[in-house]
Amino acid sequence: MKYRLSSDKETVNFIQQRLMDNDGYCPGVSGSYGKEEYKCPCDRFYNETEKGDSCPCGLYVKVKK
Repeated sequence: MKYRLSSDKETVNFIQQRLMDNDGYCPGVSGSYGKEEYKCPCDRFYNETEKGDSCPCGLYVKVKK
């Protein structure tokens, strides 16, 4: 699977700061802290998104399966 950062620079900056504050756990999923399946990029992004979809927090976009 390939993915890229979102083209929305404001969102990318915001989410990257939240990731640093959250020790790398997805800020887009409530209660994700400390659960390895939500370490960025999270399992939900790998397993539940299709090409062109973004991850739960909007940081990444899937470009190829």
